[in-house]
Amino acid sequence: DHSLPLHWTAPPHEVVGGAAPEVDPASPEYDGVCRRFLQSCGVEASCYKVTKIQRVENTMLWEQYQSMKKTMDRIAQSVNSGASTLSASPHRSKGSNEMCLYHGTSMESAQEIIRKGFDRGYTQNHDYGKGAYFAKNARYCCADRYSSPDVERNKYVFLARVLVGDYCKGSKTDKAPPQKHCHSTVNDEASPTVFVTYRDNQSYPEYLVTFRRADGA
Repeated sequence: DHSLPLHWTAPPHEVVGGAAPEVDPASPEYDGVCRRFLQSCGVEASCYKVTKIQRVENTMLWEQYQSMKKTMDRIAQSVNSGASTLSASPHRSKGSNEMCLYHGTSMESAQEIIRKGFDRGYTQNHDYGKGAYFAKNARYCCADRYSSPDVERNKYVFLARVLVGDYCKGSKTDKAPPQKHCHSTVNDEASPTVFVTYRDNQSYPEYLVTFRRADGA
């Protein structure tokens, strides 16, 4: 079942190519995303002010993501039940394939991501593999090298759903996870904070958070 989320608000003809309606600042939805983002900034939370949150509504990306999630969940259930010959991996996000992670970007790239999803070709940092990068903590993405400010000093970070699945340590030269049955690579297997995916339908850009430095710098 790849039915669209009930809280989507854009007209059907718009969500086909990707729409990003603003979330009402007075809504519980806005409050939840904003709180989550600032809490994930840790000690630097007071340094930032959220000015806008947009919900990404893209039918094609959503259906592709849900299809991949269904496939990965089915394989995981088979492995965990012993019905598969694959061995269960100790490196999985709390027993689930899915995590909510952050991705810093520029204003221009944000518009492309809304329409086409996360493109591995845009990645400049390849420390843990040549894929799309996501961070557990928004604070990591708030650095200017990942979320470059526009002319009005606005910065942009996506809150994304990411199918990390089973993961292993990545390296600069990886074009896919080095371990055969893994789905992503990370910076640290024991306590990962950076995740790299290698298939475009492994992620969905759920919200775009626009923010700026509280001091206006």
